[in-house]
Amino acid sequence: MRVRKLSLSVSFSEDELSNIRNVIVAWGKSQAIADDFDGSKLHQLCDSWAEFVDTDWDGWDIAEYNHDLGVRYWLQLVLENAGSENSTSLHEALQPIDDRFIRAAHECDLLRSGDDSVFNEESYFWRNSSIHPEIGLPNEPNA
Repeated sequence: MRVRKLSLSVSFSEDELSNIRNVIVAWGKSQAIADDFDGSKLHQLCDSWAEFVDTDWDGWDIAEYNHDLGVRYWLQLVLENAGSENSTSLHEALQPIDDRFIRAAHECDLLRSGDDSVFNEESYFWRNSSIHPEIGLPNEPNA
């Protein structure tokens, strides 16, 4: 397993937290989940994304892959709704992990994660490419 030293420095203002929490609710999460977001677990989300990218998904269930991919949506939600300084810091921390994903990925059909209307883009790199060996390959039974 790869040892990571995450360089992430964020400090959310009350306005940023309020904005992020409102988007969490608009995304379909409960008010309790939104209220629980204070940014303190952002390092854990980044570590979870790195672990996801570094996982050898061969033999893992596709449903587990799709579930665990949700962590990148959480990070994107914060990235798009935090202030510019915090977004820049988060983007810089995510870039090397995202680059590893992109290098390891192959194209696939669009993967969805519930109500995506709260996000700025229609398609992100993790939605139309996969590091799971069975998703999107020509020999996939549902292809």
